[in-house]
Amino acid sequence: MLSLYGPGFSIGRLPFGLIVLSAVPMVLANVYSQELLGAARLWRILVLYLPHITVLALCYWLLIPRFGALGYGVSSLVGSVVLLVTLFRASSRDSVERRSTSDRVAVVRSDTE
Repeated sequence: MLSLYGPGFSIGRLPFGLIVLSAVPMVLANVYSQELLGAARLWRILVLYLPHITVLALCYWLLIPRFGALGYGVSSLVGSVVLLVTLFRASSRDSVERRSTSDRVAVVRSDTE
């Protein structure tokens, strides 16, 4: 696709591919963050984004000066994977907590009846 703009653009295939590939984990991470947003857990989302922001800042600082666009592509991919893993783990943990809470509520209800 980049070669349509000329031969100079075709060397950007790898960085472009990495940036496009980094969109996949970001879309999946958005699904998990929507669950937390729906539960009005905004401070939790802020805390969960801190590893993502830290990894991005470090990768940008280390990789972009050395590797340019390729460094940006790698940074974006690594950062989006970190965010996906963080949100997935938090979402799994929250769903386990919700299930155990609903089990306790069911036990309390059966005891009071």
